[in-house]
Amino acid sequence: DHNTDNLDYPQKVLDSCENVSTIAWHCYAFGLTQHEIWDPLEKFTARNPNSTSIMTECWTHDVETSENFFHLPTFVGYPLQSGASGALAWTLGGSTKYDVAFQDGCHQCSGLVQIDPDSGDVVKTQDFFTMAHFSKFVQDSRYLDTTGTYDYLDGTGVMANAFLNKNGERVVVIQNR
Repeated sequence: DHNTDNLDYPQKVLDSCENVSTIAWHCYAFGLTQHEIWDPLEKFTARNPNSTSIMTECWTHDVETSENFFHLPTFVGYPLQSGASGALAWTLGGSTKYDVAFQDGCHQCSGLVQIDPDSGDVVKTQDFFTMAHFSKFVQDSRYLDTTGTYDYLDGTGVMANAFLNKNGERVVVIQNR
């Protein structure tokens, strides 16, 4: 597990451990744009074609804060466009009281579902539905390198990711950001 802002450590592990072939990446490289965070992964993947990269940790956001840095469509799409073979949300389930983190942990992180500890109600978040769109159609697939992103000056844009499912179906997931 490592951030993409420093490739030296993952490269050292990969070079010195003959039983390691997969590198897990986090999306935390502060001070960089979402696109810049994943540029190093693309270089790492090109330099290590026999390794596998997976984005394993990026927090899902609290919709109430209007915080969009860890916007699920981008932290799934950009790693895939940069050579990762998969992407996961860090927190699958959280609390509506945001009280499940360790003392110095992420107190603003939400899960794909938020559970009200008092009532037991399950609240499906925006990120739940976004991941559901990918999961419903993209199944046992191979990423097709025919996709891209268009960013508008105001920070919005369009992201497209194409896949070939094992059953031969082609799937394109288009997100309007």
